[in-house]
Amino acid sequence: MASDYERVRQAADEAVRARAQENLRGDEREARRQRNGHDFGGNESLHGDQTTRQKKKAEAAAKGEAKAKADDDANPTWAEPIPLPSGLLPVEPFNLDFLPDALRGWVADIAERSQCPPDFPGATAMAALGIALGRKVGIRPKYRDDWTEYANLWLAIVGRPGTMKSPAMGAAFRPLERLAALARETYETELADFEHHKEMTALRNDAARTMFKQAVRNGKFAELQLSELPQAPRQVRLLTTDSTMEALAELLRDNPQGIGVYRDELVGLLRSLDREGQEGSRSFYLQGWNGRGAWTVDRIGRGFNLHVPHVSLSVIGSTQPDRLREYVREAAGDGGDGLLQRFLLVWPDTSRAWRNVDRFPDNKASNLAFEVFARLFNAQPASVQAQPNEDGSGHFLRFAPESSEIFIEWLAQHEAMLRSGELSPVMEGFCAKARKTVPAFALLLHLADTPEGGPISAAAVFGAIAWFEYLRTHAERAYTYGLRPDTDAARELLKRIAAGALPMPFSVRDVRVKGWRLLGETAAIQAAIAMLVDYGWLRRSTVESPATPGRPTTRFEAHPLLLAGHMKF
Repeated sequence: MASDYERVRQAADEAVRARAQENLRGDEREARRQRNGHDFGGNESLHGDQTTRQKKKAEAAAKGEAKAKADDDANPTWAEPIPLPSGLLPVEPFNLDFLPDALRGWVADIAERSQCPPDFPGATAMAALGIALGRKVGIRPKYRDDWTEYANLWLAIVGRPGTMKSPAMGAAFRPLERLAALARETYETELADFEHHKEMTALRNDAARTMFKQAVRNGKFAELQLSELPQAPRQVRLLTTDSTMEALAELLRDNPQGIGVYRDELVGLLRSLDREGQEGSRSFYLQGWNGRGAWTVDRIGRGFNLHVPHVSLSVIGSTQPDRLREYVREAAGDGGDGLLQRFLLVWPDTSRAWRNVDRFPDNKASNLAFEVFARLFNAQPASVQAQPNEDGSGHFLRFAPESSEIFIEWLAQHEAMLRSGELSPVMEGFCAKARKTVPAFALLLHLADTPEGGPISAAAVFGAIAWFEYLRTHAERAYTYGLRPDTDAARELLKRIAAGALPMPFSVRDVRVKGWRLLGETAAIQAAIAMLVDYGWLRRSTVESPATPGRPTTRFEAHPLLLAGHMKF
């Protein structure tokens, strides 16, 4: 059975052929009238020669064919339109088994009460756990090599407005806020003691100077003995939300284990680092991703040799799909330095269903999770059986023998994939960062589930690999969405046309005055129309405008099957 599209096309072809045949018959009738003497030239006889009659017949046939071709050009048949690129790529769903045992109930409780995907609090909880651990303990993935990674992670949660990103992330940060509050109380107590001792030391030193001066005036030998001022306490910080590069350097000097940077709109931070004159800040952030390198700032006004032995930054934030798409295109277009690919992108599907959940938080699950955060925050290298680095700059754990075999087998397959040339440049950059991601997750999972520490378990390695496979699907979704053509606005326009909301043919202005979603700006409308023309859903034509004679207007006609409601898009 012929499809709707084929029937429409056959009908259009038959109409063109009928017009051509009618034109041809009309020309033949005119030729017959001339041959019968009804309309002939001055010197042509009623029975002109045969050659002349054949010539006129051929001219009439050619004229009919030309007219048919002109009609066909004016009303060409519609080819079947090309389907628009499909929607978002599928992603692996979040599994609570990805998490340490003590965090699963807590994350599930947050997700249920917030009615958000568990990915939001789950991924944020793991990044927050990395902030709590900091640089206290690293991991050496190979059995003998000194290659060392730390568990500071960069995370970007992606979701439309209203999907409860910020509340879920805020709930996952509460253990860090609680630890920071306790550290602040300790700092304030130590600061009060410091101020007291500082004042007492100053009074003792003033008295010693007075006695020394008196002895000198009396001609007696005396030695000035001053008490040393006590060392000021350092305030422990876990998070900052808006700091310059110089301020971050100062914070890291007081917090050598690292610090977390949280930005509710992450793309704003990335764009600020793209600006001219921010090259130093961008390099500082890039250095902070691996948690190993040193940094020295020399600024007039701040003094020279502001040295940070280890720049370790965890960067966490959220953004919206459209803002991410714009940034992905820009970052992929300029080659880049891999700043964006350092982020673990989490963009889950959100359920259309919603239900009202009004109950008290699960305090038992929350307290159990907090104990894990507190244990990692207060961890001492000896308490988790960590070995010291050769230069004394830190401590590390290694994989257990069985775990090492699992990791090296995965690493060999992963490196083969990276070198295959089959990945897109942007995905190749993301996957290359898995050399840090997998060991970092293995370290966090092991220490969270194993208080005594020791060699990294096989279960932690398998869990870390599962995390990377999950994150890779989310990265593929985000980067594909960012680099593919804009289809959302084009689909919205097709939906409006199919509903009969536009005249046929229509202009850009006809669309703009409607103020529809995704189609409020002229540039967006033009881009959507251009895509639909390229894919065969619309046809462009130029007509004379009655309002402005001499100035042609561009209008657009929709595919007949779309108007008839027979096409899915």
